[in-house]
Amino acid sequence: KAKCLVIDLNLPQKSIEYLTSFAEKNNIKLVIVPVSSPKMIHMPNSLHSIDWLIINRDETETFLKMKIDSNDDMSIAAEKLINLGVSNVIITNGL
Repeated sequence: KAKCLVIDLNLPQKSIEYLTSFAEKNNIKLVIVPVSSPKMIHMPNSLHSIDWLIINRDETETFLKMKIDSNDDMSIAAEKLINLGVSNVIITNGL
């Protein structure tokens, strides 16, 4: 009966894939907080079921394989994540 699932990427990718599918099938909001750049390899293959992605600059650079040097770069990165299927993105400037 949860209205929202909040997960981090400390879980194996298979578990994350299961939770994203579960959230989508059960119409439950899904929030992902990556926790570190090395854990970005655990991101689900499809980002369409992610309602909120709360990610820092370093994790974003790792995932998108791009350098973020300005606010404009950060806006471009957020737009790329949205184009990949994430509904809402928060990119923090911390590492």
